[in-house]
Parts: sequence; C-alpha cells; structure tokens
Amino acid sequence: MKRQTAIIVAAVGAAAVALVGWLAADRFYFTPAGDARERLEKSETAAASYERGLMSLADPREFRKTIGATMLANDPERVDHLLRTLLSESAERAGLASIVVSNGRPARVANPATDRGSKLASSVRKAIESGPAFYAVRSRVQGDGDLNAVTRAIAVLQAQPWIHRIEGFEIEPANRDRTRFSLKADVSTAFMPGARPKDAPPPTVADASEAQLAIAARVAQRNPFVAPPPPPDPKPEPVKAAPKPPPTDPTPPPPPYDKWRVVGVVGIPGAENSWELLLSRTDGVVTRSVRKGDEILDLRVENITPNDVLFVSGNTTTRVLVGQTLAERTPVGG
Repeated sequence: MKRQTAIIVAAVGAAAVALVGWLAADRFYFTPAGDARERLEKSETAAASYERGLMSLADPREFRKTIGATMLANDPERVDHLLRTLLSESAERAGLASIVVSNGRPARVANPATDRGSKLASSVRKAIESGPAFYAVRSRVQGDGDLNAVTRAIAVLQAQPWIHRIEGFEIEPANRDRTRFSLKADVSTAFMPGARPKDAPPPTVADASEAQLAIAARVAQRNPFVAPPPPPDPKPEPVKAAPKPPPTDPTPPPPPYDKWRVVGVVGIPGAENSWELLLSRTDGVVTRSVRKGDEILDLRVENITPNDVLFVSGNTTTRVLVGQTLAERTPVGG
C-alpha cells in the first residue's frame, strides 16, 4: 500500500513539473514568438502595399516639374513682384477701383512628417528636414466697387491657375446708401526654390468661368447688405357709399303727350260748336272725344277744324294736325 502511494505521489509530482514547464514555455517563448510572427506578417503586407503604391506613382522628377510649373517663380523677390501684379490685375479686371496690394515676407512651411507625432524614425525625419523646403507668401488685396464688381473679383481670384489659396475675405458697405462696397481678400501662394522649370510659361491672369460668374451674379442680385422691403400695407376695405337721399322736391315728369294721337274730327259743316275731336291711346284701344273748351292732360281745346286743332296751355297756343300725337304739336304765331 505504501509503495502504491509512493508511485502515485511520484506520478503527480512529474505531471506538476511538466505543467509548470509548459506554462513557462508558453509565457516566455510560444506567446511572444506568435506575436512577433503576427507583427512580421503585418509588416510584410504593409511593405508590399507601399511598394505597389510607389510603383503606381509617376516619375518623381516629372511630378515635381508639374507642381513647380504652377508656382510663380523660384526666388522670393520675383514671387513678391508677380503676386502683387497678378492680384492687382485680377481686381482691376473684375471692375474694382482704389486697388491696394500688400505682401508679407516668405515663411517656411514645416512638413508634418517631421513632427515627432508622425511616428517616423528620427533618421527619416532628419532626411526630410534636410531636403527642399516650401515657402508661403501671404498677401492682401483691397478695392471697392458695386456689389457686382466685388463678388466678381472673388470669382476671378478663385479662377487663377497658379497655386494659391483664398484664406478669407471681408465685404463692407462703403457708403450710406449701400451701393458701393469695399473688399479685403487674403490670398496666399507657395513656392520652392528651384522647383519652377525654366521653360514654364509666365503666369497670367485667367478669366472666371461662366459657372463662377453666375454664382457671383446671384449673390450680388440678392444683396444681403440691404434689408428686404417691408410687406405692402393691407388693402383697406372699400367704403360703402351712403345711399343718396330721395330728392326733396322732385321734378314731376312731363305729361304723356306722346301717348295720345288725334285720329279724326267729326261735326256738321256750318254748325258752330258741332265739331268733336277724336283721340286714341298709342299703347292701347282707349278712345276719347273732346269738344271746344274741354281739357286733356294740361291742354285746353281752343278750336277744332276739319284739318287741325288748336290747344292752349298757359299763354302758349299750339296746333296739332290729324294723325299727329300731342307731342308733335307746333306753336302758333309769335
């Protein structure tokens, strides 16, 4: 029994030693080796990707020549002169007046790859720092004009083919009527000594495209510097005219003379006061007979003959022939 126990204890001890050894080997060898192998594979993959990218690039010298052709010049003095000239011509072409251009001194532009945060090796950063340097020249162009000229000037500045950037601009009213405005535009350009090819054409002022000019025209048309006109006043409600009062003393209508027609005369020739006048309504079949001295409407019968009749109204004597209406009577005498 003691011998079996000793064998079991020995076996357990050997297993424990083997387990401890395996754990130590995994911690100090197998795991670090696996991590190192994984990092190596990732590095090889990245290196292959970088190599393919470099193979797809054009000749670095041609690339530098293409970029250099967009620069104004190779030396600071020439860049300063050309920048002033081109900005002044651009503002003048847009229609600005009182143009002033001022330039700052060239400032070296640091390469972000040289920062310690770029994670590049110090030897690589030093190699980049010792290479060619870029310089930036900042300028301000000022002028005044109407809003069309100001917005057109910004469009012309944006359209220039040489390397530049509009870093900001200000537009302010130049008079109380807000019909003229002043423009301040900050423009910067970059150059690298020796990068511009000697056979590159001289930089010139380019015109803005139709699309750029259309945008400038829309901005000028809206004119954000002028308050919109107030809304029109509401239309007043129409005033109803008071009804006209009836006339206090209306003129009575004239008698309807045209409604009575003389249709005939009857009587005994030679017999005085035997004549009788026959009248009928023109709008009906009513017939009336009158004698000398009778009245019809406001007319008094003065005399009746076979051919005509005399009427008196006030101091006026009128004659009516057979077949005429009372409205067709004519004055007698006078």
